[in-house]
Amino acid sequence: MAPDNQNLPGRVRRGVVGTGEADIIATVRGDFCAVREEKSLTMTTVEMEREAPTSLLGRIRHLYDRLGLLPLSLIQLMARISMAMIFWRSGQAKIANWDLTLQLFANEYKVPILPPEIAAPMAAAVELSTPILLVLGLCTRIATLPMIGMTLVIQIFVYPMAWVDHLVWMTLLLLLLSRGPGVISLDHWIGKVLLRADAAR
Repeated sequence: MAPDNQNLPGRVRRGVVGTGEADIIATVRGDFCAVREEKSLTMTTVEMEREAPTSLLGRIRHLYDRLGLLPLSLIQLMARISMAMIFWRSGQAKIANWDLTLQLFANEYKVPILPPEIAAPMAAAVELSTPILLVLGLCTRIATLPMIGMTLVIQIFVYPMAWVDHLVWMTLLLLLLSRGPGVISLDHWIGKVLLRADAAR
């Protein structure tokens, strides 16, 4: 004969699902996922009320809070692609007409210390290699270092009047240097593999 739910303690009686003896025993043991607590139901109701504001100010605040849900990894991916395209196009322009590139480095760019025959190949190498690393998200922090160096050289010695563009470049590069490439990158997956291998030792 099944016990009477009314004789059970109040805390257990609220969680019982069914009236049979097996149901009651299973509930006490915690085997049923359908066991409900009044407190959790109350909290769920409160959360639903907060998520559905009725006033205009509440809706604006709710929308404002939703903006914070934009994944940082998406912003990091956009920064990587943006900087990769800027440097890649510049490198492509250099190798498209190498004689003109050497003339620009000799007469217009005038990078200090380094002669044009060395500065031009170095600049082209950076502009054609680091964008590939940024797009793949591989060695991202390391790849940003020569790009930051080139940006500073261009700002100080070549085109100081273009400081607005260079400020944007530095902002994106410093974001990648300080926060990394994000989860949409080879760096992230390689890091996960290394952590698992280290934990398995």
